[in-house]
Amino acid sequence: MKSKPKKNRFVNTFITNVIIVFGSLIILWKVDFTPEKATTVPAEQKPQQEEYHPFSNNVSGSTGELVKHQYYRLSYNEKTEQADWVAYMVTSQMLTGDAERKNNFKSDPDVATGSASKNDYKGTKFDRGHLMPAATCKFDQDAMNETFYMSNMSPQYYSFNRGIWKKAEEQVRDWVKEYGHLYVVSGPAAFYADSVIGENEVAVPSMFYKVMLYKEGNTIETAGFLFENKKITQDPHDFIVTVDSVEQVCGLDFFWELQDSVEDGAEKVVGEKFTSMD
Repeated sequence: MKSKPKKNRFVNTFITNVIIVFGSLIILWKVDFTPEKATTVPAEQKPQQEEYHPFSNNVSGSTGELVKHQYYRLSYNEKTEQADWVAYMVTSQMLTGDAERKNNFKSDPDVATGSASKNDYKGTKFDRGHLMPAATCKFDQDAMNETFYMSNMSPQYYSFNRGIWKKAEEQVRDWVKEYGHLYVVSGPAAFYADSVIGENEVAVPSMFYKVMLYKEGNTIETAGFLFENKKITQDPHDFIVTVDSVEQVCGLDFFWELQDSVEDGAEKVVGEKFTSMD
């Protein structure tokens, strides 16, 4: 066999090297050799009420300052030195945990005009009554501590706060355990004329309300409570009313973000889910 001429071998070698070089350049251009960044798995998130309902957590009809905390919102009324309403979502996950009630009542730093202070209640016959209960935030200490802002408090007679109001709060939690979640709004419904306490002249409510909404898919049910701010010996079920009834008393529109026809139908009756009480 004859050997190939040296010139041909040189040409073939040159062409082969050119192909290798261009091929390498193409590979370097197409392939990203940057080391992959480690994927950070986010820490388990605290339950957020926005995951469970379509509302912005606002209530229509109040002209107070809107204050947003992590787990509730409120409209602060400078004239009465308390919230017109406190709105929040409570889920069954929020009701269990190791958070401790520390009773660290404090002024709300997020109220631009300044909230009432804990000293306004000293020497009076009124409790600092929670509108969003501390017991709804057992899951997280910061969340529970947040419920002790004075913007979340309203003057309640001892016998009322530790009696019918406490029972109503417990009933709401029982419903949450059964149904998984509820949207709740609480606040003063009316006030005693010329009755104030403390240096900040915190107005004393004559009535309180709670309204509740359950929404899951196309199922929407509502109910409300209306109580006089006094000692009451009956059970909460004796005071359950329609949301329409509460709105007529306090002049607020709670579930305005629902479609009008749905809102009208749900608010004029007490939902079946709220007719069973333990």
